[in-house]
Amino acid sequence: MDSEDRTPEQYLLDPADFYLDKADDAIHNTESRLTYEWWYFDATFDNNYSMASLWKLSSVEMHNRLTKERLIDFSVYDPTGKKVMAKKPFDDSAISISTEKCDVKMGDNRVYGEAPVYEMHFLADGLGADLVFENLVQGYRTPPDGTAYFSMNPLIYMGWTIAQPRARVAGKLLLDGKEIKVNGIGYHDHNWGNTRLNELYDYWYWGRIFLPGHTFIYSVGQLGECMDHAPISVVMSFEGDKLVDMSQEIIGEPSDFVMDPETGIEYPQKLVLKINSEIVNGEITHNLKNLIESYPLPEGYPLSDNETTTFGHGAVRFFSDCIVDLLVNGRNVKHNTSLIHEFMKP
Repeated sequence: MDSEDRTPEQYLLDPADFYLDKADDAIHNTESRLTYEWWYFDATFDNNYSMASLWKLSSVEMHNRLTKERLIDFSVYDPTGKKVMAKKPFDDSAISISTEKCDVKMGDNRVYGEAPVYEMHFLADGLGADLVFENLVQGYRTPPDGTAYFSMNPLIYMGWTIAQPRARVAGKLLLDGKEIKVNGIGYHDHNWGNTRLNELYDYWYWGRIFLPGHTFIYSVGQLGECMDHAPISVVMSFEGDKLVDMSQEIIGEPSDFVMDPETGIEYPQKLVLKINSEIVNGEITHNLKNLIESYPLPEGYPLSDNETTTFGHGAVRFFSDCIVDLLVNGRNVKHNTSLIHEFMKP
């Protein structure tokens, strides 16, 4: 059977289809005029510090003018939840990115590697990190190369590979010149596309659930008007270090909405995910504990023709108590945990 004739369920007959080649985590958008691409890393440490970092390239048409953005967005959260952030822009002349594997250099900063080990080195204004991410589960891509095509004429695509669904992270943070040694659990993925996210998506929920023997990564959302507001959702399930299921048979049921005054986004205080695949079946319930932070879209960001304000658009990040009640390969997986997850309305 040819690869293009297989359904997602049939791909699971050969799990090797989902493994990443090192080029899957290299730069993809090398020629398109309007694009975005980023490499994302985060980690939560056993001393209750955490970090998140985005290494981003984008070229967006704004008010009939092409606007480029090349930056590193790096944040550290201390045990009280206080956030310290650096957003460092770069000129094209200061950037070098490999077409063969993950190797992104911006100024003196660099993130690089291939499964199972990646390294990050960043420093700006006394804030930074030297960290090593080591895979605890296999990397993941949707076959054949992680790219989903929504239209061929015009060409509209979006790519997503998860090089490190769950990783051991060790090294040090630098905060106000102070060196803090850290050990914990992290995540790394890579996204690229050639259209503005607010043109492609109405919204999505995204999160990762780390249990003692299982890892779940989900995205539950809805496409935009150009795609008739169709649902688009996926859940990847790992048992031990292996992918055991990739399914679109997941729906989200949000409830108890309140409005975030910073962004104007209405977000749920409860989110129930219902999974009904042949391998994974059951519910994951999120009960909001607190809103960690919110990100409004920047003023002047190009929206649809009938919108004039960015209020009601952006992202919110939650900390929630989570109740997992699943059957995985016929075995009960019941666990109470806590997690950070996000709601994005671009």
